[in-house]
Amino acid sequence: MRIAVLTEKHKLCSFLRLSLFLLFFSILFPCSLAAKTVLKVGVYNNQPTVFVDENGAARGLFIDVLEKIASEEGWTLEYVPAHFSVLFEKLQDGSIDLMPGVAFSEKRKGIIDFNAITVMANWAELFTSNDGEITSLSELEGKVLAVKAGDIHFYALKRMTESFNISCRFFEADEYETVFEMLEAHVVDVGVVNRLFGNRKSKMYNVLATPIIFNPIEMRYAAPKVTSEELLNTIDSSLLLYKRDENSIYYQALNRYFAVDTPPKLPGWFWSAMWGVVIVSLCLFSLTILFRYQVTRRTLELTKANSQLEGQIEERKRAEEELGKIARVVEASSDAMALFNDNHFHMFVNDAYRQMVVQSDADLSSVTIQEFFDADFRGNKLAELLHACLSGSVVQVQILRNIAQTNPSYWNMKFSPYYSTTDTIGGYVIDIRDVTEQVELENSLKNAQKMEAIGMLAGGVAHDLNNILSGLVSYPDMLLLGRSPNDPMTKSLKTIKRSGER
Repeated sequence: MRIAVLTEKHKLCSFLRLSLFLLFFSILFPCSLAAKTVLKVGVYNNQPTVFVDENGAARGLFIDVLEKIASEEGWTLEYVPAHFSVLFEKLQDGSIDLMPGVAFSEKRKGIIDFNAITVMANWAELFTSNDGEITSLSELEGKVLAVKAGDIHFYALKRMTESFNISCRFFEADEYETVFEMLEAHVVDVGVVNRLFGNRKSKMYNVLATPIIFNPIEMRYAAPKVTSEELLNTIDSSLLLYKRDENSIYYQALNRYFAVDTPPKLPGWFWSAMWGVVIVSLCLFSLTILFRYQVTRRTLELTKANSQLEGQIEERKRAEEELGKIARVVEASSDAMALFNDNHFHMFVNDAYRQMVVQSDADLSSVTIQEFFDADFRGNKLAELLHACLSGSVVQVQILRNIAQTNPSYWNMKFSPYYSTTDTIGGYVIDIRDVTEQVELENSLKNAQKMEAIGMLAGGVAHDLNNILSGLVSYPDMLLLGRSPNDPMTKSLKTIKRSGER
């Protein structure tokens, strides 16, 4: 990637305009930023622009540039790590003084302040799992999309889908890593991340980039409204100088985090110093050879001794990271979900699982899945389903769950295998959803349909019987005409009539 540089005339004009503005501002507002030497800086995970590394240190393009400015201005930086949405709220209420790597928008400009010079540009990109493919926005119809909570790209995509009448569902996650983890676990269909994060992290997950990109943005430093003008002006003035110098910390950080090829300018004394280094190197070469042999031999011995231990530690670390991803997905689900190893013991459960299945807060690490299900289900179905799941199949079943002193419940259960870092099945995930109300409604509908059929049958029988008996009611009256009460047939005909009427 090549960073475009302003022409010398354009840069000089921009520098003069900014210098005049800063001079005018310093006259109107003589208070000094130096009075506040400690700045609280919010740091969230958005590699490679700003993030916290494995040692807990703040890193990234924005951090390197800010620390250089702080060293020049005498500031002390106090980093506050948290999720983006949490830090954005702290920025609005003034709990932190500065937040690097924030996307600029007119809406955000109304509630917080931004520095004037854009540090870099970025945009959003859609990802799917490796077995899915999306080539246009219209294919998002009916899909579940994972997005980062409070992300500007989330709101932009939501407006786009609404404007095109595309019906889809959004699942808000805490970080971009969680978006990829949910996508890899097939909890969602599509993931939304920014381009820089996706380029750097997508190879670590089983995800696939789509050709859909959108929402170009400008990334800048942000601060609380009104009270931070001098701070942002100081940052702008330093950024302007850094962008004029191709050997500045700005271009060094771009090369470090983005592999930007900007050829450095060598100083005039460089070649003289190189000759001196060559002469000294020749003098030290013989001694280096003597020590190198001993160091190499000792290094090989230590490497051989530690290789097995390092391999075991690395394998365990990868396994723990994999389990951590699945545990976060399980915890985020609203269904009752639990993670089991291949021996059917509980490893992770979410709150919904404890409330629906366990109904206690006891430790489940030594409890198997069979202990929570009826003997009939265990003997006839569970063993067969678990065997199929541990063989690589996703299986589903509906059961009637009878819990003591409660009404029976119908559960839809889904068993999905999960794979370890060695591509072997390490266990399975169970997803339980209570569908009692749906089943009862279906049963009520079936009973109503049966009663309707019986009613129609009874009405038809009554109608046909009435037609058959009409002769027994009407003909006796005709036969009684002209007969006296003492006629032997009179009594019998009246008996026939009364029977027919009954």
